[in-house]
Amino acid sequence: LEFRRVLFRSTIEVPAGGEYHLVLADGTKIWLNAESSLVFPVEFSGNKRQVILKGEAYFQVTKDTAHPFRVESEAQVVEVLGTQFNVYAYGHEERTYTTLVEGKVAVTASASGQHVQLMPGQQASLGRQGGEIVVGEVNIQQVVDWKNGMFVFDDLSLEAILRKVARWYDIEVFYSGADVRNLRLSANLGRYDHIDTILELIRAMDKVVVDRKGNVITFSWK
Repeated sequence: LEFRRVLFRSTIEVPAGGEYHLVLADGTKIWLNAESSLVFPVEFSGNKRQVILKGEAYFQVTKDTAHPFRVESEAQVVEVLGTQFNVYAYGHEERTYTTLVEGKVAVTASASGQHVQLMPGQQASLGRQGGEIVVGEVNIQQVVDWKNGMFVFDDLSLEAILRKVARWYDIEVFYSGADVRNLRLSANLGRYDHIDTILELIRAMDKVVVDRKGNVITFSWK
């Protein structure tokens, strides 16, 4: 974990395999996932509360109608008054996802200016390079599983599962054959379990060969 403070602004950087919980000056609570960073002021001033996120974070924002709360990431700005939501904005991922748990949020695409409002249970998806914001219903528990100490896989592809797992366990993942990425799996596992618990679950499907060498794991069809 790295913490820096420069000219009344602080930066927290969470490494692979880590997580961090902080409370801002206004009482807003933030949970940062692995390989994420947050830039925030020591004290909020002016008519806005603003932070900058790279990676994934869960926000429980203190309500203040006179001072909207803004979360800026590379592709979008999320603005709220007081609510709970999750932002997934990793720089190496193709899309950014904002998921509303409680209250209301407005999502604005940085490139096009497109503006949408979400209701609880909805997720806004936006390409990092622009394009249209797509809104749909999602499984909230699966989105915020990491914050609750769980891995919730609800009919997820192997590729989607391992994207979540790799950041937490600090592993590298490779696939022998493109189709193996699309194998689907459902399970609820503890986030603090050993990685072998997940690998054994995949092996038990009797469809995939799992070859592990240190922190490098390769998946291929049997």
